Amino acid sequence: MAELKGNVMGIFKGKIGKISGRVKNGKNYFVSLPAEFNPSMTPEAVARREKFKVTAKLAKAIQKDEILKSIWINEENINSSVYTHVLKLNYNLLINNSPSIDNLITPDNGFNPNVTALSYADGTISVSVGALDNILEINPETEQFIQVHGIIFADEPVSTSANELFMYENFVSEKLPIDLQNPTEFSINLGYKKKRSIAKYGSLKILLAVITTNNEQQYVQYSHTHFADNLKYL
Repeated sequence: MAELKGNVMGIFKGKIGKISGRVKNGKNYFVSLPAEFNPSMTPEAVARREKFKVTAKLAKAIQKDEILKSIWINEENINSSVYTHVLKLNYNLLINNSPSIDNLITPDNGFNPNVTALSYADGTISVSVGALDNILEINPETEQFIQVHGIIFADEPVSTSANELFMYENFVSEKLPIDLQNPTEFSINLGYKKKRSIAKYGSLKILLAVITTNNEQQYVQYSHTHFADNLKYL
């Protein structure tokens, strides 16, 4: 058994491959499992592993987006990596091994994104954000643009060429000048490759956040997470 020095991996409990981690007296320990170790195949154990896999890939997608990652680093008092932090937050929020309205891609203290319409068709995500004049106060000298950052979750494969039971895809809209008095319309073309991948699944969910930025593409304010499902059929 080895004791982890430092905090490069955060606090880890559970198993990854043939490595098992546990916490004792505030210290993190790792042990290599024997070569003949076989994970439990009880329905409960299989369900836990699948739930962890879905949450872990969501956490990876959040960390992949540099703006979302910087929001978690700056706004949350975390003692671990962004990946570990958002994994722990989101694990118990899944419903039936799928993201739900409670899952988070940004801290939940953000402003109301006022999303009035959200649809997906033929590889394009359309997002309508209502006027934000009664929601946001901005400093025009440091806050010039608004954009959408989000994550697609697709599951229920309808094609034998689907490599996984589910998949995540990141997306980011173009940045538009802030206009608090009028609605803002975003059209996000995912590209041919992502469109083909999504077409292999029968169910589509989206988690997104509305974010204001400065000229240096640094975030200034962010919304809480907006969730929508059944988008495949809108």
